[in-house]
Amino acid sequence: IRDRYQHNHFESSSLMIIAIDGRSANTDQKLGVGVYCTELLRAMATIRENVVLRIYLDRAPVEGFPLDPSQMELRVIPAQRAWASLALGKALRRERPDVFFSPALQLPLIKSCPTAATHHGLAYMAQPECFSLSQRLSGRLRTRFALHRADHLFAVSESMKQELVAWCGARPESVTVVHHGAPAGFVADIPAQ
Repeated sequence: IRDRYQHNHFESSSLMIIAIDGRSANTDQKLGVGVYCTELLRAMATIRENVVLRIYLDRAPVEGFPLDPSQMELRVIPAQRAWASLALGKALRRERPDVFFSPALQLPLIKSCPTAATHHGLAYMAQPECFSLSQRLSGRLRTRFALHRADHLFAVSESMKQELVAWCGARPESVTVVHHGAPAGFVADIPAQ
């Protein structure tokens, strides 16, 4: 990925700047992608050597945001329509991180650095009756856009990777399976049998 971008900061210094869309973790009630993003940020904060986490939000961090100021460079870009596509894209072009990661397929329209994103599911294709027409169309557009714009995608299961390849035309080598984890101290609530 690095070879395609001339600005590569990593080549000229000892630090790698990883830009992350942290909005999913910046909510009071975290579900789904919010939990994923929260736990991912916590895990990434433990990588202290030669890495700077630059977190982009659309508002100030809420109480309980997973990182404190000493663990990140924070950038707050006020919320607006098409935030990730336009405002975030402009900030990434200006600040030139080494890589940008989106935990939920929301990528800038204009790419200025290598990008990666996680795809969590194609339920809108597998069970279309559960989604409105606009939700199905939005899901398809977001997925196709990410397939064309991201340098790499992460799928949460092998079956998700196979669906991206079969249903969406993803190149198998451009998708890596990274299973969801569990937060430290997680205990499954499984009834005794």
